[in-house]
Amino acid sequence: MAEAAALARENFRAYQAALRTMPKFSSTGTIPFRQFEIQWTTWAVTMNLEQLANLDEQKMALLFSLEGPASRAIELHGRGKPGYVSAGSLSAFMTTIRQVFCPRSESNMSRMEFESYSQGVDQNITEYATTKLALYHAAEPDHTHRSFAYLRSNMLRGIYSGWIKGEVIRMDPQDEAQLIETMTTALGRARESYHIGAGMVPNLDGLASSYKTTMSTGGNNNQPWQGEPMEIGKFGDKKCYRCNKLGHYARDCRVKLGNNQPVQDKINRGPGQNNQKKDTKDLQCFYCNKKGHLRADCYKRKRDESNRNKKSDRKGVRKTQDDEEDDTPSEGEDWDDTVETLWDTPEDFRKKVAVRNPRASHL
Repeated sequence: MAEAAALARENFRAYQAALRTMPKFSSTGTIPFRQFEIQWTTWAVTMNLEQLANLDEQKMALLFSLEGPASRAIELHGRGKPGYVSAGSLSAFMTTIRQVFCPRSESNMSRMEFESYSQGVDQNITEYATTKLALYHAAEPDHTHRSFAYLRSNMLRGIYSGWIKGEVIRMDPQDEAQLIETMTTALGRARESYHIGAGMVPNLDGLASSYKTTMSTGGNNNQPWQGEPMEIGKFGDKKCYRCNKLGHYARDCRVKLGNNQPVQDKINRGPGQNNQKKDTKDLQCFYCNKKGHLRADCYKRKRDESNRNKKSDRKGVRKTQDDEEDDTPSEGEDWDDTVETLWDTPEDFRKKVAVRNPRASHL
């Protein structure tokens, strides 16, 4: 009897010590309840809560993990309340608490998001699968009501590559873990088929992998890539000006131009782009006589030409038709120069002067 009492006291002390490391949940926090539920269940199994405490103490531990607004939200399910008493196990009481923070309306929204979520063309299939699975768990928190056939159907519908869909159907997974493993295996086979040129997969759309960054840098950021250039979508008309091959752009090219690479080994970067920058410090401009640039690049020349064009536009005045036909010089012009251009003989010149200026008849 004394040994049983000592064991009970030891278990209770271990139970109290375990409560200090228990994860907490507040409805105002950033962690959703479904993620907290996973953390709390993992903690309970790790601490062997079922052996350290009875069912009442286990329920109290769950209530103790809720703090702030979350503790006020479950007042109707506190100790002695119908929801507390009717729960015959810790998992049943967890279901009661879950319904408070994950109501059915929220589950319906998660279900619509789950059904509409699809894989992107550049999205890794493992990321897609885990996200899709998390949305399904949020849509159906109670694992007893989950349907693997429903999950499998929607998971296949959202996969981008039709080849992977066929492989998953052929391998016929039987649970969630096998489903994700099958999708990953199919991805590896598809990428291998593409790179060896088997013709089973025409391009890498929907076949992105988690090691894409490592492969693109050749495993070493300080060394240029020495393998074959990337040819994503090689049947397209995209052309890389680094390696002059179709199927990708230069930003995706695996041919990297290192600083230690000889100039003759570097691939032309394209029209108008030189591999080496010209040294212009000794050049002299013949327009402004300054060093560092040529006349064609002189800012002063361009500025002066722009100012001359503006002045000529302001001075340009359109002549009317009468002005163009009237060749008579205006007042103040030099009549001697004008008359000489109109009459050839001196007599004609004197007649014209007399007409215009009678006082000059003595000429």
